Amino acid sequence: MVIPVIHDFALAWHTICLTDNQEIFWVFKIRGLAQMAEKVLLISDNEQDRIDIPGLLGELEFQEIITHGFNGIDSLLAVDEFGVILSDYNATKGMITAWNNLLQERNSRSCFIIYGDRIDSADLTEIMHAGIFTYIPRNVLPQKIHEAINKGLENRNAFLEILGMIEELKEVNDKLEKEKESLRQKNEELDFINRMSSEVVYDIDWRNILSRLLKGGLDKVIDYRLFAVLFWLGPQPRLVLHIPAMITGEYSFDRIKKDVAAKFMRLSKRTLNLDEIIVECNGSENGTQPLGPFEPSTAGALGIPLSTAGIPLGMIYAVPEGRMTFHPRKRDLLLTLSNILALSLKNAQEYQLVKEMAMTDGLTGLYNYRAFFEFMKKELKQALRYKKPLSLIMIDVDDFKEINDQYGHLVGDHVLKELSFCLNRSIRGSDILARYGGDEFAIILIDSDIPIAEEIGKRVRTAIRDSGELRASVGYAVYSEEMSLTDFVRLADSNLYKSKTEAKNGRAA
Repeated sequence: MVIPVIHDFALAWHTICLTDNQEIFWVFKIRGLAQMAEKVLLISDNEQDRIDIPGLLGELEFQEIITHGFNGIDSLLAVDEFGVILSDYNATKGMITAWNNLLQERNSRSCFIIYGDRIDSADLTEIMHAGIFTYIPRNVLPQKIHEAINKGLENRNAFLEILGMIEELKEVNDKLEKEKESLRQKNEELDFINRMSSEVVYDIDWRNILSRLLKGGLDKVIDYRLFAVLFWLGPQPRLVLHIPAMITGEYSFDRIKKDVAAKFMRLSKRTLNLDEIIVECNGSENGTQPLGPFEPSTAGALGIPLSTAGIPLGMIYAVPEGRMTFHPRKRDLLLTLSNILALSLKNAQEYQLVKEMAMTDGLTGLYNYRAFFEFMKKELKQALRYKKPLSLIMIDVDDFKEINDQYGHLVGDHVLKELSFCLNRSIRGSDILARYGGDEFAIILIDSDIPIAEEIGKRVRTAIRDSGELRASVGYAVYSEEMSLTDFVRLADSNLYKSKTEAKNGRAA
């Protein structure tokens, strides 16, 4: 008996003939998943890393943990397969991309994780777009490495499952080879899934996810009256809809929101507040509004969760066109698409978390110095473009050095945390609070002139005074067009120190 073997996607198919009853069974397995050795490779020339990091991984029970210096690593990656690869980004920055390209060229399923002391936002975005799974700051490596590795392996296995689903679609196409029109449709569906699996899985920009699906041919492979994706990339859920072939008009989507929420809560066992859902409608012609006289019927609507490792991250919501239910084949296609989108969404959420870590002060949880200047650049452009006022408040703890010297840094850290709590309670929802550095904090007041800045400054001083254990000085500035960003910050800082000097002179008197 001849056993056919198909090498596409590293999948093996076997035909087994049982002579007793002449029944034929088709059995497949993902060769990479079943036979991949769970080995870890640590790439580092740092002797201490090569001692410490394997110690951190001891509890995960890998088959083997290999440590290797930089020299000769290309040849090792070209022939061996590892479940996880770890590398120090700062020491190997120039080589990370080359190694990642080498792994992708040989269709490696390794999970590539980097760690280091620092990384620029632009570099982080570039390497995660290229397929690096995540970045762990060195200072939280002991706490985060287990979680990162477990999530990375889940990520890899989920991708292999997608490949299996793609192969199932291919099998269906082979069986329908004699039916020309049906085969054309199957090929179109398979091509769509293949494109989405390569273009969307590592797309971490979910602001345009529905546009990506439409450009990829979603409306050519699924006949729908309405298609939507529900997801989270922040505190509020977003529901992005597409309604094809309509005329411009204004409509209420309350019924759709209610049905989406009901289906998601039933699937996920999570609570979803209708008022929190942000709805965006992507029309097929103008891309901004629903088109045409549309009765938002939810009859036959299908909800498919976007889940990884059993955790729901969002949902596909689709209403069939011209029938009460989707054809079983189309349901299968949507199920495969949901796996691709779930993996993509998980990557986007991981990137969001890593980006937030890079922009957050570890002690207070506020935005850090880098984030402060990113927000300042953005808000200055907005203020100039729309002719809106912009104010800045600077706050500094009085006699902070003496507190550290007399009571120690633990007490000093407590003072900074307490001040951050006071400030958070004092500002508005639109204000941006950051730890500027050391014992100095900054509040960006959007669309705020001198009276508002004075009012917020007064509120801040009152909150600090009422805390009973803090003293701080406050200075503010209002932006004018002739100022540069540096001038603006310097003016607020100068006013802060004037306030501090006046306070000291008052206490001395």
